[in-house]
Amino acid sequence: IFILDTYQTDVFADIVAEDPSWRDVFDGFTYFPDATSAFSKTYASVPNMLTGTAFDNSRPFPEYFNEAYLGNSVPRLLKRNGFDVRYHAIVWAPYLAHPDVADNLAGFDSRDEIRWMRERETTLLGNLLMFRLAPFALKPWVYNDDQFRLRPPHAPDSAGEDSGELAEDLRHYSVDNDHEDFAFLDEALAFLNSGSDRPTCRVYHLGGPHAPFQVDADMNFTGPQEYAPGPFRDQSLASLKLMKIVFDRLRELEAYDNSLIVIAGDHGNGELATLDIRTDALVRLNGGTEATACEDRELLEVIRGGIPLLLAKPPEATGPLSISEAPVELGDIPATVVATMALNGDVPGRSLFDAQPGPDRTRLHRHYQFAGWGQDFIVPMTEYVVDGF
Repeated sequence: IFILDTYQTDVFADIVAEDPSWRDVFDGFTYFPDATSAFSKTYASVPNMLTGTAFDNSRPFPEYFNEAYLGNSVPRLLKRNGFDVRYHAIVWAPYLAHPDVADNLAGFDSRDEIRWMRERETTLLGNLLMFRLAPFALKPWVYNDDQFRLRPPHAPDSAGEDSGELAEDLRHYSVDNDHEDFAFLDEALAFLNSGSDRPTCRVYHLGGPHAPFQVDADMNFTGPQEYAPGPFRDQSLASLKLMKIVFDRLRELEAYDNSLIVIAGDHGNGELATLDIRTDALVRLNGGTEATACEDRELLEVIRGGIPLLLAKPPEATGPLSISEAPVELGDIPATVVATMALNGDVPGRSLFDAQPGPDRTRLHRHYQFAGWGQDFIVPMTEYVVDGF
């Protein structure tokens, strides 16, 4: 499961409509343009994607969070069926760190590891203290270009591959930059293998086109660019090029054809006020000629936040990218995994591969503004009924 944070479906449609060769890159995949997210932000959306359940403010979020993951979630069901389940994420708040749902929980036992963790936490506190006390004019010196002044120490070798550190000689895309997606790509090229004696599940949560926009359309690291539609589209295109490289590596390992692969945004970009929805691209991609546009800017923000990219490929599927007009939602991912992997488990939703076009499905999208991690309740949160796109 690849989560490309903030990837909006109409941007993907625009890219593919402009360059149809992308249909061959996504060999065996089905594209679901009429897909909605249950939430407008990552904090609540990712748990919905992996559990099929949605937070509704009826109880504290941590209570919902733990029960959802430790119930019939994708990672829990797969673990019960002998899978090796691991997360790789740019942000950890939406993921439950528990041995029943993840195999890559690192323990710090040696003196070097404990000292590294203490130094890392001390560095973080030092950066926050400097930022708090610095005069306004000096704050960019403390924190700028998505980096703090004090850099955390490198993890000791004993922390292993999952420490997130990558030897310099293995860096190709992440040379001279701290871009996390490039670091992931270098790690994937260096370490990805098919040598496990257990079936595996991997959840890769990448930055994708999420701001800041620091990557151009040719996958060059540029540093922060203008917060505008052009750089957003360029970074979205770069994310697809990154996925193509990952696909090639999976094919080398003979792990592409026989895998269930899901690629999804966890939500769209509701915050970029100058971004319109390219309904014309969605129509052109499917061979049509007419499109309608929404002129209500406030409503556009809500809609953009709820129209994520969603692609899925069942094992052994081949052929150019196909398009399904079925009304689906990110919360259908667990049902898709359960059905495709023939697991026993009662999960909400329905398999993406069984979904049929038609107006007979009502979905819910809950819009809210991000106000930090670790909240007990998300307020205000407005619930919208969605019956089509």
